[in-house]
Amino acid sequence: MIIQHYSDRAAVTVLSQWLGLPRSTLYYTPRPGKRGKKPSTHTLYHGSMVPNEEVVDKIKELISGPYNAYGYQSVHDDLRQLG
Repeated sequence: MIIQHYSDRAAVTVLSQWLGLPRSTLYYTPRPGKRGKKPSTHTLYHGSMVPNEEVVDKIKELISGPYNAYGYQSVHDDLRQLG
């Protein structure tokens, strides 16, 4: 990297400004594996854990009828009404 090559001749701050890069790019090291949290496998429902498959099945039942134009809010409200 250019900054590391010339860091003995000029300050890192000056070199990073000259290149238009933040100094933090010097210290960045990528981590192996996927980033972020793993997707959940269960949903909390009335104090107990329910597998996501059950929730998906209920959603499919709700929207399986003809002429349904469900959005997130409608599905959410109907799931709450079902209990």
